[in-house]
Amino acid sequence: DRNRLLRERVQGASARASAMNDQALRRIGADLHDGPAQLLGYAALRLDALRDGGADGDEVERIERAVKDAMREIRTISRGLSLPDIEARSAVEIVQSVAEAHAARTGAQVAVTCDMPHDRTLSAAAKICIYRFVQEGLNNGWRYGGTGGQAVHLAHTAGRLRLAVRDTGPGFGPAEPGTEDGGGMGLAGLRDRVESLGGVFTARNRTDGPGAEIIMELEVT
Repeated sequence: DRNRLLRERVQGASARASAMNDQALRRIGADLHDGPAQLLGYAALRLDALRDGGADGDEVERIERAVKDAMREIRTISRGLSLPDIEARSAVEIVQSVAEAHAARTGAQVAVTCDMPHDRTLSAAAKICIYRFVQEGLNNGWRYGGTGGQAVHLAHTAGRLRLAVRDTGPGFGPAEPGTEDGGGMGLAGLRDRVESLGGVFTARNRTDGPGAEIIMELEVT
């Protein structure tokens, strides 16, 4: 019965993951269309006007700013989609690097605690899951909980990995935690990613104080 339930969860997660991938691609297209494409379009129109009427210093500056803003948005979107070379990194190094990148981008300080050997071998899929889990958890916590109280805790005990991302914000609303789309890949996408590896995903309000936390537990042999 346990194997059957696990198989059904994996099959359901895989089907939902395919749908989530399509949704993610549509969001990427919308982000590119509404952000950088609009800014570059504005720059192109103004360049045509300058070509017809002569150059104005202030107008050139505005065009330059629009182009730079568009390029910055494109780089931001690209960084969110691409993965660094994580195959050679340990789980501890992955968690620390994501937390450091998040702090550099947002100014939010992230408390990181890791109780796991650096030489613990994990599959590439598990490493990618860890990377995306911390990335999305910190982004959601920062977006809804502000810059204070963000924390990541990684532990490994008796063949089981446990990873938690916490904040001290307002917590989840009346909707069932983990089903709402918090932007980016969303918590529903994280659930499917974790369950597709046979793991357990939990999203809840913290019991030790204000805030929310998401937790993934994964058997690693």
